[in-house]
Amino acid sequence: MDEASISAAKLLTVIAESNYKMSRLANELRRNKNIAEVSVDFECSRNSNYFDYGTGSPYLFNWYLDASLADGRSLAAIVELFWDDQKWMVESRIETPGDNGPISVFEPPDREANNIDDLVQILTTATAEVIKAASDRLLT
Repeated sequence: MDEASISAAKLLTVIAESNYKMSRLANELRRNKNIAEVSVDFECSRNSNYFDYGTGSPYLFNWYLDASLADGRSLAAIVELFWDDQKWMVESRIETPGDNGPISVFEPPDREANNIDDLVQILTTATAEVIKAASDRLLT
């Protein structure tokens, strides 16, 4: 492989690993009697807001896990990857429903990268953080 292909493979690998780790957490949660329902999804989409309003990033990858607890509470763990001409951006958080929209219960700082190696690192870190935070809230 040439250098560009190696970089592309690194990015695709970390995306697949992030999704795999969210799926593993979902499987662990499904075995917990305090969890009523769990869903996990990965989306790759075109950001319609960008094309409508020219803001944000034109494309978006996101991973999310939704868990409903037996007591009626629910949490969503989310990791998002997007980019513009200057940088890569990764956001992660845990939300719970609120009366006026989602309430963030865990939101580490947004991260930016200028190259694939840095992106691989920040996506790995963001995924690990959100999975740990979700596990701490759902499995304790």
